[in-house]
Formats: sequence, C-alpha cells, structure tokens
Amino acid sequence: MALFEQVLEAVQAVQERAVLKPVVALILGSGLG
Repeated sequence: MALFEQVLEAVQAVQERAVLKPVVALILGSGLG
C-alpha cells in the first residue's frame, strides 16, 4: 500500500509540473510580450 501511495504521489507531482510549466511559460510570455 505504501508503494502504491508513493507511485500515486509521483504521478501527481509529474502531472502538476506538466500543467505548471506551460502556465508559467504563458504568463512569462504574455508578460514579456
């Protein structure tokens, strides 16, 4: 169960980064543009 939870947390972290990067890029791009 602990291993499953660790995998779940890792997946969530990757998803958050995958969502965060384009958002940050958009904000920076629109801010500079």
